[in-house]
Amino acid sequence: FLAHMGGWASILLGSGLAFMLSRGIYLLKLSEVPWAMVFSSSLSSALFNFLIKFGLSRETPVTTSLGTQIGIPLNLLVDVLIVHSHFHWCQAAGVLTMLL
Repeated sequence: FLAHMGGWASILLGSGLAFMLSRGIYLLKLSEVPWAMVFSSSLSSALFNFLIKFGLSRETPVTTSLGTQIGIPLNLLVDVLIVHSHFHWCQAAGVLTMLL
């Protein structure tokens, strides 16, 4: 069901995007897209999804859930180190709450 829904969404939304690009309604400069970041984030997402499915087949759902919760502070660390984003004190408090 979800694969069919994703396929239909890609077809419908993709054709709408193609129409807007061809008419100049939506301007997109492909040279300004950070392709390295796009590919690395899509590869990371695919690896994460594979490891979640593998973890659910090998371990208990509780173990897998705890593993995904540890990924949230790691995501904040990646945002700070790679994207150079600044974080608020409440984000730091949330990370500490998750780790304790």
